[in-house]
Amino acid sequence: MKRHYTLHFTIVLSLFLGACSKESPVAPAEDYTTNPPSGAVLKTTVVKNTGSTVEFEADIVLFDGSSHSITSRKSKDFNILSKWSHDILNGVTSRDSVFLRFAQSEFSTNYMQEEQPYSAVLLLDQSGSILSTDPRNARIDAATTFLGAVDSTDYVLLSAFSQGGRLKHEPVTYWGSFTSDGSSFYEAAQSLKNLIGGGTPLYLSAYSMTSFLADSAPTPNKALILFTDGQDTEGHLNPDDVIDHANLLGVKIFTVGLGDGTDRTLLGMIAHQTSGAFMQTSDAQQLISFYGSLGNILRGRAYFYRIRWTVSRSNGIFAPGTSLITSVIVSLPKSLTLQIPLYIEL
Repeated sequence: MKRHYTLHFTIVLSLFLGACSKESPVAPAEDYTTNPPSGAVLKTTVVKNTGSTVEFEADIVLFDGSSHSITSRKSKDFNILSKWSHDILNGVTSRDSVFLRFAQSEFSTNYMQEEQPYSAVLLLDQSGSILSTDPRNARIDAATTFLGAVDSTDYVLLSAFSQGGRLKHEPVTYWGSFTSDGSSFYEAAQSLKNLIGGGTPLYLSAYSMTSFLADSAPTPNKALILFTDGQDTEGHLNPDDVIDHANLLGVKIFTVGLGDGTDRTLLGMIAHQTSGAFMQTSDAQQLISFYGSLGNILRGRAYFYRIRWTVSRSNGIFAPGTSLITSVIVSLPKSLTLQIPLYIEL
């Protein structure tokens, strides 16, 4: 009888533990050695604007070197440094500076709730400056990582842009059609290593591929992933044209900036106003961990931190229509830090 009782208890305990593991999966150990970690602000929301003080929330995602969500950070690990800054109205920076003081007031964690298949176009900048900003072609490794993580219900398309360079078509060259087999684009992605040159038709290319997405995407959840290392050099369109077109057609734009040549305010504005996200880095290798996690963000599986801050200014008011670009500094294990661009529209 005793042996029978012990066996029964063991079986019940095993079943109980198995059930618990399904409800509370153990997060993989965080990896800080494979690739540099990355992060992005999914959205910012102004809660209150009293003029001299603004209260806002930011939803932030963090990923380790293997593109897994970083879930171990606490309130104290997120900081925005007080600083001298300028008001920005419609992309134009004011002459007068103001001292901004930030204070964190609330902190929580959660998972994105609206999971749905996506159709995404990966649009890569192939202008001549890439030779210096990404000499090791990390953007290609990052693109391959993203393409290889596509689920059977998701769809992707690879495209690239430059003006007067080595691409077959201007301003955008794309390969094939939407597919759930991201590996079918591997060869085309590798060919981009030898197709660098020319100017940067950033807005015209984004506008063109937004139209393509709206006409050809197999799913209602449509996203353009726009990578660049510089600013528009063609001048045919402006950011407002891209934003209005994307919103009219129901396309989210995720902007990814590399290096110091990008305009963080405009990339942040495009992402914010089209319900996308903005990621900026000076280390091309960091693109790999971020692109590897993009699929989960697009389909709505990501773990995120929701943090509320209050920002006050030394003089004047936060007028409606102005925006602020700053950085969230995240402390990580192994004495690592992340600087994540934060765009706030008032």
